[in-house]
Amino acid sequence: MTASPVSRHHQLLVVGGGNAGLSLAAQLLRADHRLDVAILEPSAKHHYQPAWTLVGGGAYDIKDTERAEADYIPKGAKWLQDAAASFEPDANTVVTASGQRLSYDYLVVCTGIQLDWDKIKGAKEALGTNGVCSNYGYEPGPVYLGVREELQGRHGPVFGPQHAHQVRRGAAENHVPGQRLLA
Repeated sequence: MTASPVSRHHQLLVVGGGNAGLSLAAQLLRADHRLDVAILEPSAKHHYQPAWTLVGGGAYDIKDTERAEADYIPKGAKWLQDAAASFEPDANTVVTASGQRLSYDYLVVCTGIQLDWDKIKGAKEALGTNGVCSNYGYEPGPVYLGVREELQGRHGPVFGPQHAHQVRRGAAENHVPGQRLLA
């Protein structure tokens, strides 16, 4: 069986349009705007995941972490709205979910994490109950905040970004005996 021909070739192919891939592409294009840079990213929405910790701490609204991916593609980069299905490193090629074959001179893979709550029996169902929470994922963000508020009411203070000043001064001097500080 013969491999299908290459659909496109790029000097640099970045797989992943999150903060890492977008930042790298932008920096390289800033250094040399003549580079042929393509970003392979299927999502129409960009989620600013570093802020999800702030969402959990109550200092940020989850809706403010979502924007249109197109708004963040660096000037000069080509956005290929597709997903990587397989890598062929010996042929400097990535095959996309739609069947395109993308060849490259240089490849950067920064796809981030892919959550699979079903790998832990009962994890998905437990989110938001009995103190089980996560700040990974757009949907669990509000769950984390709800659990934080629930714990704060029952168990004393919950440590979050709004308490950072206490950490700088020393949490021990501000800690009330008998109360738990949760990170």
